[in-house]
Amino acid sequence: CTTMNVRLVLTMALAALATFVTYQMCSRSRDELQLEGGQLHADNNSVPRETGAPEQVLPVKKVGGPGAASAVPSVSTTPQRTAPPAKLAAAAPATTSSAGPVEPNEGPVNFRVPAPARRPATSAATTNPIDVVFLLHGAGPHSLLAGQFERCIRSMCQHTDAQLVLHIIADASSFQAASAAVQQGCTKPNKPTLVHLDADEKVKQAQIEAGSMQKHFKTAGYYSQALFFLGPFLHHVLPTSVQRVIVLDSDVEVRADIAHLYAHFDGFGPHTLAAMAHEQQPVYRHIWSYYRSTHSGTNAGDPAPHGFPGFNSGVKLMHLGQMRQSSVYDSVFRTDLISSLSAKFRFQGHLGDQDFYTLLGLHFPDLFQHLPCGWNRQLCTWWRNHGYEAVFEQYHGCPEPHQLIHGNCKTPIPAEGG
Repeated sequence: CTTMNVRLVLTMALAALATFVTYQMCSRSRDELQLEGGQLHADNNSVPRETGAPEQVLPVKKVGGPGAASAVPSVSTTPQRTAPPAKLAAAAPATTSSAGPVEPNEGPVNFRVPAPARRPATSAATTNPIDVVFLLHGAGPHSLLAGQFERCIRSMCQHTDAQLVLHIIADASSFQAASAAVQQGCTKPNKPTLVHLDADEKVKQAQIEAGSMQKHFKTAGYYSQALFFLGPFLHHVLPTSVQRVIVLDSDVEVRADIAHLYAHFDGFGPHTLAAMAHEQQPVYRHIWSYYRSTHSGTNAGDPAPHGFPGFNSGVKLMHLGQMRQSSVYDSVFRTDLISSLSAKFRFQGHLGDQDFYTLLGLHFPDLFQHLPCGWNRQLCTWWRNHGYEAVFEQYHGCPEPHQLIHGNCKTPIPAEGG
């Protein structure tokens, strides 16, 4: 009996120990999931919550947001893009390479950052057509998106005499709304040429490549659609005759000659594939909070000029010709580099292709340039009141002339001159 009692006691003790160990492992897994995974929200106006010590879990509102076809006068676009504040690390001045092969960032603390776009000549007159791309979905005749698009087109036509070719990647009803907006918004005799690219067809064309990005950079709602992952594949989607394009969201108003923006292509180096303005809120500081907490002093997520705050893809210059020739860019998809980088940085994005460019820009800064902030003056200030007031202006300030206004996160655009 004594032996049986001893065995019984030992059995009960082992069972209790196993239960305790299992509980601890489960608790640890939940903690790691909260730190690393982020949570998705079904609300169309929210984005994944990205938690990471020492920063606090915050709900995030979404900010903001590519053939042959018939030529008609017109154009179209996409919608808007975009814990307690930590002390900013003093990073050493970043360096960039202007020649030689494209080299990846080694990190893991002070990363090289994309170089500023070179200033174009004062005269930006061009006799060549300017190709502009819009992605559009669900733009009914009286929808908010259709109204935004008409305002964008009206302002663009008002400030330029350049010949515009507008490539609209859209469903049939959205294309009709875009065509009507161009007819109403462009009153000059020299109306833009409108080229319709069927959204469903182009999504099918790129769905295999885009699929690897969707799992890392999407949330529930509007930006979960595959259409908004076509940007990185425009060099496959558009005809090879199209070499350089400006890609715009619909919630922008142009206040200078769009040819001046297009002139920044002249400053591209032999490896430069795209140029975008920096993100003007600390959203990537927040998304990289876990990485920042485990790599003290990193400049990933810090404000410019020493840090890399990420890109805002509401305004993009894309050199499709160089994208088609770039073995480095091609290798990104052949090797599924994005999955590796997402794991390395504990990166769970929510802003579609903007997250792709930001993550790739951190790894391959020589593929990108950053545009002057005035060519994508972002109005959204959501993050100021959600944990980052102390550092907000270090991201949001823009001393440049405001030549293109971006009303992201549905922020009203004030009247010009007001």
